[in-house]
Amino acid sequence: MILGLGLINQLNARSGTERFEARVGVRLVAARSDWQWRVYTRGVRPPEWEGAGGFEEVVCPPTAAVRGGRLWSEQVSWERALRRAPPDLLVALAFSPPAGSRIPFVMTVHDVTPLERPQDYAGPSGFYWSWVLRKVAPRAARLTTPSAWVRDRCAAALGYPPERIDVVHSGVEPRFFAERDPAQSRPRLERLGVRGPFWLHCGVAHPRKNLAVAVRALALLRQRGAEVPQLVGVGTPGADTRRVRDLARDLGVADRMAFAGAVGDDALADLYAACDAFVFPSWAEGFGVPPLEALAAGARVLASRTTCLPEILGDAPFWADPADPATWVDAWERARAEAPADAEARRRRGREWARRYTWDDTAARCRAAIERAIAERR
Repeated sequence: MILGLGLINQLNARSGTERFEARVGVRLVAARSDWQWRVYTRGVRPPEWEGAGGFEEVVCPPTAAVRGGRLWSEQVSWERALRRAPPDLLVALAFSPPAGSRIPFVMTVHDVTPLERPQDYAGPSGFYWSWVLRKVAPRAARLTTPSAWVRDRCAAALGYPPERIDVVHSGVEPRFFAERDPAQSRPRLERLGVRGPFWLHCGVAHPRKNLAVAVRALALLRQRGAEVPQLVGVGTPGADTRRVRDLARDLGVADRMAFAGAVGDDALADLYAACDAFVFPSWAEGFGVPPLEALAAGARVLASRTTCLPEILGDAPFWADPADPATWVDAWERARAEAPADAEARRRRGREWARRYTWDDTAARCRAAIERAIAERR
């Protein structure tokens, strides 16, 4: 049996979705089986695929990071390649398979926020992803989702049979569990002008990530005359970066903001270990990798009690309301007031909870979903 695997998106910024595609895909291809894999790329393999073999690679142009290139590769070049030599089943782990193809496929739906929070997706991208969810995803032989919450939302929003949706969690890289000296991040923090307590946030600056509520919480702390931690943002700048900067200036806390840009996993692990709290005020998530990595690293986590996050993070975080800055101040104060023994017990509990999520388990769950799709078609 020939299976096709999409690896079209690796020219883009390495978001959680692209990392999921790379890390799960390479494990599927490496597993022993009677399946033959045909992998569709844009001529670029991610770092996780270094040295990987035993598969046929089909390049879907354009191979350069040109504007609109991914969409053309995904919906045009890939569809032409499938027509020339169709596999028996297609696996799309990151985004959408070609809408024009009629090859049966298994698709991962990472979240349904383009349908449920359209205000966060301005312009063509919002239209495109809403169209994919409404028109392409329902044709899948099976869907996989990163959480039970997304599974239930797919059933409700798409009318997709829940018995044909498999929950396939993301994983946590082992490096985040290593004990680290918080001083390792000091040179980086000094370059950013960060001295004293700081909150860390990791993710693309997107309206859905709701970084504004953390900024408002800092302003509230200043109004109360309390010590104001700095907020360090890590990740690729996005649609919300300027708005968050302007809000911080208007509220008088611009001096408490620092944007570090994208960093590697080792540097990120150092920052998790050094931060006084990791804040994750998102309005909606399909899984929530950064707060899980922060738990693995032993950080305090302040998180929104919303969508899938209680399911994925367990009881280790301090919970807050994504709509109410005062609850973030309260969560911060509760975290700082926790007795040392209780804080250490929470830290150990969070690390053990995070150990439940491994990429090998993710790949095994994904493989099981593919096997079910094959059996159902037979």
